[in-house]
Amino acid sequence: MSLLTTCGGCISLLRSLVLFQMILWIDSKPIDGDPVCLPSTFRRIEIYTKLLSGFANITTETSLTGCSEQCAGFSGCQSFGFNTINKTCYLYMDRVKISSSSTTEEGMVYYWLLRDTCPASYYKNPELSLCFLPFLSDKKPVLEAEKRCEQDGGHLIIIDSVEKEKFLAEFLTVDQKQVKSLVGGVELVASTEDWKWFNGANVTNWNVDQPDNYKGIEDCLQAVFKPKTKTTVFNDTPCEASKKHRFICEIPIV
Repeated sequence: MSLLTTCGGCISLLRSLVLFQMILWIDSKPIDGDPVCLPSTFRRIEIYTKLLSGFANITTETSLTGCSEQCAGFSGCQSFGFNTINKTCYLYMDRVKISSSSTTEEGMVYYWLLRDTCPASYYKNPELSLCFLPFLSDKKPVLEAEKRCEQDGGHLIIIDSVEKEKFLAEFLTVDQKQVKSLVGGVELVASTEDWKWFNGANVTNWNVDQPDNYKGIEDCLQAVFKPKTKTTVFNDTPCEASKKHRFICEIPIV
């Protein structure tokens, strides 16, 4: 039986041969430095050419698969980074994101280790592969909101797809009153002035004349929902502690 699959940026022709109750998987040539397709418990994120700080363990490893196995077997590991050039494996005890401090290092790829269940009190959306917990009345400043999400092993919600936009627009319609806005998990990369979601994806679909960095203090992002079209546009907003926002915590799952 042959099966063409796409996984983690690589395309593999997988032939499974059942022989003596064993399955043999044959992978094709790697693409973009991604030697193999990892199990679905790992999700590749779009952070490259950076060595993120805060790793708990560093070893030499011959392959991406070996590094992923180290993370899976290392108590508390939530992310790993692998340098495809010098074959170094970095294990992290939190879910790494673009906002982490970093130094330039070519050849880096990063993966999140995903859980398969949601914490108590979280909602589950299997279609979007995420758990989420809204804080619509308990508003907090952006940095406090992010810390609250991190307590559960999550982060501020990332709105990087049309499917997630539509889901949120429907979910946030309460008693026919639309929750108009909340803050999202982004980072303004100072060196390039690029806006990135925590997973490294680019922020798009800005509101008219946004971002404008009004008064030079708007380094956080506000998502504004349009209930009629079920779409979202983004504004930059101050990160200051005196300004409180609604927010949603997100935990990606398998």
